[in-house]
Amino acid sequence: MRGCAVLMLLVVSGTCQASCLAAFPALAKVEVISCQAIELGASPSKSNRTARIGAFPHKQGEVVRGTLLAVDVLDSQSVSLQTSVDAIQAATKLPTGVAHYVVQGEAVDVCPEIVPHQISIVVESQCCDSMPMTGNCISPFPQVEIETNPGRWHAVSISD
Repeated sequence: MRGCAVLMLLVVSGTCQASCLAAFPALAKVEVISCQAIELGASPSKSNRTARIGAFPHKQGEVVRGTLLAVDVLDSQSVSLQTSVDAIQAATKLPTGVAHYVVQGEAVDVCPEIVPHQISIVVESQCCDSMPMTGNCISPFPQVEIETNPGRWHAVSISD
């Protein structure tokens, strides 16, 4: 019966707030292949969100501006800013190969003068489990930060 009450709450309220457990960030050494300014916006949804659970639209009118990086991931490791970490979080290692990421910031400030160019980035897992999705969760690409001081991070190893 309690499950029905939760289901009713989701249908009636139109929003769902939850919290997921984010994985450790990944510190990656990448080679920038291309770099360009982007603007992503949520288009009007044609879904009837009351027809089925899970068909929640993005919040119409939301816009994310930033710089889209196409990179070749050379190496990565799971990291933490703390020397002792909580082992219930998941470790993150990015697959090598071409990937796309969004960096908050203007392309003139983010893009290297010459490409290809090697940089370090930090990839944080996003908890996009709130409905409707807003902010960076409307982007199909993960958000990253360019790391100018990779030595401040500590490697994380999770034992099974």
